[in-house]
Amino acid sequence: MPPTSISPYLRKIGILGDGLRFDQQFVRTKLSSGRYLFDYTNSSETEHYRQLLLKVAEKVDFDDLSEAAEKGYSALEHLEGSYAFFIGGVCSTRPALPFNASTPPFVMHYRTKKVCIEWDMDPNFLMSMSAISRMGRKNRYIVYCLVRTVEKGERGKPCQVTASPLLVAQPTKYVHKTPAIAYQKQYEAWVRNGSISI
Repeated sequence: MPPTSISPYLRKIGILGDGLRFDQQFVRTKLSSGRYLFDYTNSSETEHYRQLLLKVAEKVDFDDLSEAAEKGYSALEHLEGSYAFFIGGVCSTRPALPFNASTPPFVMHYRTKKVCIEWDMDPNFLMSMSAISRMGRKNRYIVYCLVRTVEKGERGKPCQVTASPLLVAQPTKYVHKTPAIAYQKQYEAWVRNGSISI
């Protein structure tokens, strides 16, 4: 895993183990109160994961899954195997507490007449009690994900999209389809081509 500005601290307190990988066993047995994995005072893990996503975005382009979903199968089929972001109202069931290593995943989904997008969510990685409490009803999120499969709907049924979530967060107040990581990449490109100087 690439380092972030938070990595040394998280490594020192045991949250990150060998190779800067998240040490789930340490967190579960030494830090968590047991209702859910992150049931302890946060040690800046969310900022660590945000920085990791920015590092991924320096190397990988994220396509607009929400825009493709509006257009239907012809736009979606090209996203299979791609990294993407989705902004919109998604629904899910609320997993029952407590969570443990054997708690099954739950599905977060977005459905229209044209498309059904599903993300299999591991409840152990919900970062707070407020995140857990928002499950079970419709909420507007930005979901960064890897699009796994896109299947054409048959006989009037919607196109089926399955994706693996990387990060789920609350977007800005206003509908703005460009994720923040795109601005970082744009800025770096301007510096590289000499459009701006530091």
